Amino acid sequence: MSAHKPLSIATINFKGGVGKTTVTWCLGVVLQEYRNTYTLMFDLDAQMSLTETIDLNQRKSEYGIILEDGRLKYIDPYIVNRARAIKEQNTLYHALKQYSIGSNQGILDLLNYGVFRIQKRLYFVPSTEELYWAEFEIGQRHKGFISDLMDELSHHPSMPKFGVALFDCPPSFSVLSYSVLLYCDIILVPVNPDMFASRGVGIFLSALKRRIAPDPLPKVVVFMNKTKTYDSMPTSESRAYMRDGDRLCRRLREEESIDVWFLSHAYIPDRAAIKRSLPSGSFPKELEQPFIRLWNSLLEIANG
Repeated sequence: MSAHKPLSIATINFKGGVGKTTVTWCLGVVLQEYRNTYTLMFDLDAQMSLTETIDLNQRKSEYGIILEDGRLKYIDPYIVNRARAIKEQNTLYHALKQYSIGSNQGILDLLNYGVFRIQKRLYFVPSTEELYWAEFEIGQRHKGFISDLMDELSHHPSMPKFGVALFDCPPSFSVLSYSVLLYCDIILVPVNPDMFASRGVGIFLSALKRRIAPDPLPKVVVFMNKTKTYDSMPTSESRAYMRDGDRLCRRLREEESIDVWFLSHAYIPDRAAIKRSLPSGSFPKELEQPFIRLWNSLLEIANG
């Protein structure tokens, strides 16, 4: 029997501040809340922004209910199990380290003890600061790691059948980035309405293509995040950057044979609520439709 492969999307941009972590979070929430899709999120960034935010959100209940005699009534299972996984080295880093010496045991331990359900249909694999040193301690590019991990996941008896896997990648090329980019179906590149949308992305994607050669680059989708709007529509400046981005993607398709698309219609407006979505562990209702539109566009490109 062939293994089930979820639609896999790697959110990546080597320019900081574009909102890739928030976009990954919001897509995960949209899929499990509005599309009833079992979704698995990975934090592959040693900066641990997604991990630390989810840790903080889950800890809100840790000391929330205390009896009069001072005894703790309830501790969120995530806190207990996450601490155990770190102590017993059932983490993404240790799975990669064991994989580098030819053992899949770390992957099995990670799946057994290091994958956490944080919402009804949303599961999470945290990062670890040890990933900062992976390049020095592990060294070589182990391109089959994510593929083998996801294959083991598809056969795991206690895991649901995930429809989507979301990877929050670091803002640099790493051993995990390499493995993810060879496995994923779509590279998702958020850009902001500035010059990087039309210039930096071209440099970034050309370098990425050379970096993973001779392996092919997956489909690439570029969209505008933090879009400035007026009267619920992109401002003239934002539209100008969108046109520049679209021209750039057409040029990359024609001249460099990169399968890249710019989603002018699937932009995410700049709203204060989205800045609070990760710290609060919530999803801004006003951005429901923009993220659903983005997801539908990704699905169309993936199936095209």
